[in-house]
Amino acid sequence: NCNRLFKDLNELLESKEVSLKEIINDQYQARIENDMIVSNIFNDLKEFFEFNYNSLLEKVSFEEKLLLKDDTYSLCTDETKSLYRRRLLKLSKETMLS
Repeated sequence: NCNRLFKDLNELLESKEVSLKEIINDQYQARIENDMIVSNIFNDLKEFFEFNYNSLLEKVSFEEKLLLKDDTYSLCTDETKSLYRRRLLKLSKETMLS
């Protein structure tokens, strides 16, 4: 019986001045902390790669430097700039094919 097993385990732990409830709580807290660490790592990596990609693009891309001379483009968000660049690429491919 499961209840009997937990009762025996709890009695054994109590004899050693350890609480099953505290063990479970400590493990739960450790799991939450680990989940938070993993989540923060992924968020940091995402921000790192997004920042570096856009920063690098502005420094090395001739096309990006030209686009940044336009006041409207330079005020766009990174996401909008990316959409704009993809659309320009598509248009250039279409033009080359015709």
